Amino acid sequence: SALDRLALTESTIVILVSDHGYHLGEQGWWSKRTLYEASTRVPLIIRLPGMKAAGMESTRVVELVDLFPTLAELAGIEPPSAVEGRSLVPLLEDPEDSWQAAAFSQLKLERVAGRSVRSETLRYTQWVGAHQAIELFDYAGAPTEVTSVVSDPGYEEARKQLAAWLE
Repeated sequence: SALDRLALTESTIVILVSDHGYHLGEQGWWSKRTLYEASTRVPLIIRLPGMKAAGMESTRVVELVDLFPTLAELAGIEPPSAVEGRSLVPLLEDPEDSWQAAAFSQLKLERVAGRSVRSETLRYTQWVGAHQAIELFDYAGAPTEVTSVVSDPGYEEARKQLAAWLE
């Protein structure tokens, strides 16, 4: 309503983003410092003046480092070449646009560290230190991350690809 009152609705980009999530007992955690979906996922809402896909949700994986290239493109500015991320403008125009991306996370605690890569349907995590393990979760098959499919031969190619992305 403030944008409407100030006549800024049609010239203002609004981005809502928040801190990452918090576990409420999932996988036995009561905190926010994990590499599971409940802890790494953040809400992201973007509203553009004249947006074609207004109100539509996208299932594509993006990262917060994508915000700067997005805003630069929307402003008609060329971002510096060293900037990471990629513009989300194609997804803002078509939320189901063909999009190959991954989101990367890492965590270091006192006795354990981990690195994780999230594709649209899978999460691959390598744990080192006091807890050494590799996990692979398929969100299409089990969205709650209860059973890792890392040993399932049907996921061998996906596991290799995600491990390569992580490296």
